[in-house]
Amino acid sequence: LYSAVGGLGAVFAQAIGLTTFEISIFMMLLVVGGTISLWPAGRLSDRLDRRGIVAGLFFAVAATALAVVFAEASAATSVYAPLLYALATFYGAAAMPIYGIAVAHANDKLAHDQFVAASSTLLLCYGSGAIFGPIGAAYVMVALGPAGLYVFVAAVGAAAGAFVIWRTTRKAPVLPEEKGAFEPMPTTTPTA
Repeated sequence: LYSAVGGLGAVFAQAIGLTTFEISIFMMLLVVGGTISLWPAGRLSDRLDRRGIVAGLFFAVAATALAVVFAEASAATSVYAPLLYALATFYGAAAMPIYGIAVAHANDKLAHDQFVAASSTLLLCYGSGAIFGPIGAAYVMVALGPAGLYVFVAAVGAAAGAFVIWRTTRKAPVLPEEKGAFEPMPTTTPTA
């Protein structure tokens, strides 16, 4: 999800008529929102069931994406830019912490000698999403126009959130005293 918007966000913004300066502000605010939210989201996940935090973040991503779709369909570009800035900030705030909290949740359930193998598997999964997310989003954009990016993001975010909720019904939560402390995990850039 983050790679789809990180890789195609500028394409979306240009297609709806934002200027080069406005596009750079939009892309910057994705990162700013994520940077601001990493620590509070991680601390919250140290106190509550990490799965609930991840599900909530996925649903926040989906809701923000739908807000972008509806705003894009009904607003003129001149009034849309400030709204888009706010939504980009919120999107980054919701999307960026998901990976780090998911890694923390996985590590809560592993023995110390399993961390390296699990981390490599998680990075492989993350990398696969970073590759295939933008490709899938591009196909939806071709079919639906620029807003297709956020239709894709809303669908994937809602599906992922629903999957996390379903998984919470299968296993008991990790108790706070069994958790390790959250460590913010850097995400890769679309360039990497």
